Amino acid sequence: MRKNTRIGLLLAGFVLLSNIAYAKTIYEWRGDNNERSYSDMPPNNVDAAATNLSATPTDEAEIEQQQAIKEAARAAELLNDEVNRETAAAEAEAAAQRNAERTANCTRARQIQKKYDSNRRIYEAGPDGEFTKWLDIDEERDKAQKNVDTWCD
Repeated sequence: MRKNTRIGLLLAGFVLLSNIAYAKTIYEWRGDNNERSYSDMPPNNVDAAATNLSATPTDEAEIEQQQAIKEAARAAELLNDEVNRETAAAEAEAAAQRNAERTANCTRARQIQKKYDSNRRIYEAGPDGEFTKWLDIDEERDKAQKNVDTWCD
């Protein structure tokens, strides 16, 4: 019996709540089991009091505007994500190019260092095309070592 009463009250509540938008004044009262009831036309044998329930109809334009704002925010977020991915790809490509350049420069610096370390004398072609002896090999070895330190990890 109680289960049927609860189901009945629940259904009555849904019916009443669905009609709230059309009612002008809503009354509230307590039933026999101290249960709250609401209606726009209370029974005559109960002490019902008018309540201040306000129901406003849904503003379709406002909902559409909110949805448009949300969609614009999602579109901006997707665009931002795409820009971030493109930026990350460009940065990765630039980093790969820098790494390749560093590797090539490191290889060249090691070759020059090896040349200076394995020779006691370094000869250089002069302005007339004749080979002249290079006397400052220690200075060139230091430069080569600095280049290796700069380009190689």
